[in-house]
Amino acid sequence: MAAYATTTKIIKGIVTATEASDTSGTVSAAVNDYIQGLDSTATPIISISTAMDGGNTLAVTIVSGK
Repeated sequence: MAAYATTTKIIKGIVTATEASDTSGTVSAAVNDYIQGLDSTATPIISISTAMDGGNTLAVTIVSGK
């Protein structure tokens, strides 16, 4: 069995058509803050995926690790 050292972060929230990562309290700001907090040499991003619930709720899944 493989031993993966990964972390999965799910960020969920209501989005508008025009969000910017510098707007506090938005999903885009939360995603940006999480990515900026990662160390690219120790915890590189493995994948980022998104899903909508059919309305305005967005879930962003970020997998990072070695």
